[in-house]
Amino acid sequence: MCKWKIQFLDFCLEKKVLKFGKFQLKSGKCSPYYFNSGLFNTGNDLQKLGYFYAKTIIESNLDYKAIFGVAYKGIPIVISTAIALRKYFNINIPYCFNRKELKKHGEKGNFIGQKLTGKIILLDDVMTSGFSINDTINFIHSHANTKISGIIIALDRTRNINNKKNIQKNIEKKYNLKIFSIISILDIINYFKKKKHLHIYLKYII
Repeated sequence: MCKWKIQFLDFCLEKKVLKFGKFQLKSGKCSPYYFNSGLFNTGNDLQKLGYFYAKTIIESNLDYKAIFGVAYKGIPIVISTAIALRKYFNINIPYCFNRKELKKHGEKGNFIGQKLTGKIILLDDVMTSGFSINDTINFIHSHANTKISGIIIALDRTRNINNKKNIQKNIEKKYNLKIFSIISILDIINYFKKKKHLHIYLKYII
């Protein structure tokens, strides 16, 4: 795992974004760990978070004309990433995010920000089963004439490497896109194995 990914993992631990215990996920499954990106809740946090997403976008070499955040947690992610792309990489890129409910007055519509056309990158916090990603992609395609070239997430929390490959490959093949994560659960396991004071958490994730 490269240095900046380690810095992101340390950042998650410092902010207690990565928790261990017993948690029920949106999919209905129980998980021994939970990633709560809502705890990135200060200006300094968002500045750092935006950098890590922007760095992942740069490393991915994806082709895109705008970035899209999935409501609700994807909203601060996409805004901070747009700022970070400009600040750290001199890339001035438009952004957009969706509403959970259709607005029928004022600017109306399902989206806020740049009008969705051309190729975009989807930003979200986590991926487990892929159901949420499928729903979001179908929603975007039903409301906008655009192409999703890739998805960037903070954590791929798929437990089993074979399942991870299957989920990602199925989504990538179905929608002709690429999925990238800042870190994965396998990165976390390997990092914890090297840090004696973190060995206590391995029982939750192995």
